Amino acid sequence: MSFRLEPDLKNVEILKIEKLDILVIGGGFIGCGLIRDLAMNGGVKVGLIDQGDFASGTSSTPSKLIHGGFRYLLNHDLALVSEAYSEREVPLRIVPGLVKPLPVVILNYIR
Repeated sequence: MSFRLEPDLKNVEILKIEKLDILVIGGGFIGCGLIRDLAMNGGVKVGLIDQGDFASGTSSTPSKLIHGGFRYLLNHDLALVSEAYSEREVPLRIVPGLVKPLPVVILNYIR
C-alpha cells in the first residue's frame, strides 16, 4: 500500500517568499532532530521540505536502537567509536522519557 501526501500549495507559496535562515531537506530522524535543536536555540527561521510526510521513509521502520558504534571497532576506528558513544548519551539527556539504556553483552571466543 502506498500513500502520497499532496503538497499544501499554501506552504509552497510561503517557502517562495519567506526569508529563511536554514532550509532542511528531509523530515526523517536527522532532519527533524536538527529542526528541534534549532527551535530550542531560538532566533532561527527554519523551513522543512520532504518528498513525503514526516518520518515516512526509513524513519518509519527503525530498529529503535541507538548504538554506541561498536561496529566501527572492526576497522579500528577508535575515534569514531568514542564519538558515537558520547553522542549516544545526548537523547538520554534531552528526552529521557523516550529512550532507555539497553545493556548488551558481546561474547568473544578466540581459539
